[in-house]
Order: sequence, then C-alpha cells, then structure tokens
Amino acid sequence: MAETGGDLYEALRYAQRAELLAPGVAQITDTIGWVKLKLGWTDDAVATFVRLVAGEPANVGYRTHLLAALEKSGAHSPKAAELMTVLKKDPDPENTEKIKAILKSGTK
Repeated sequence: MAETGGDLYEALRYAQRAELLAPGVAQITDTIGWVKLKLGWTDDAVATFVRLVAGEPANVGYRTHLLAALEKSGAHSPKAAELMTVLKKDPDPENTEKIKAILKSGTK
C-alpha cells in the first residue's frame, strides 16, 4: 500500500496490527518505519530505523532506510553526518562496529 499510492494511514494501521500479532518481527517494524517516513514523520522513522540498525547493523535494507530517513530529516550534526557516511559503505565488520559505536553514543 505504501508503494502503490494507497492510503498510508491504513497501511500504518495494518502494519501496527501485524506488529501486535507478531511482536519482534523486524520486517514489520521496518514497514512501520517506512510508512512513517512516507507520511513525513521523519523523527519517528529515524527512531524506528535506529533501533533496527542497532539490532542488525549489517542489514543493508535497514541501513538504506535509516540513511533515507536521516537525509530527509535534514540531520546535520557531526554524529549524524558520520553515521550517514558509514551507512553508505559496505556492511563489513569494521563498518558495522562503527555503526554500533555511533548509535550507542547517539546521533545528536
């Protein structure tokens, strides 16, 4: 629905219902974050994707979504800029450790 021009609020309701029925499924959380980003709720989307990337820093999809949310949010802090740079790199062990460290210290 979020990708085909459907009702974003309805898409969010469905995704949130799915999350209630299957808590802890990261793909559902990713969908919620993506719909929030499409709704323009960038701070909520960033927070959602930060949690996902913190849990799975090598997941390219979650990294890409976090990068998109950060770019849309206009985050300009040095930490956010550093995070965006690392998110664009290959998900090798060194970069995933950098991501973990940045997220642990905060992006503000």
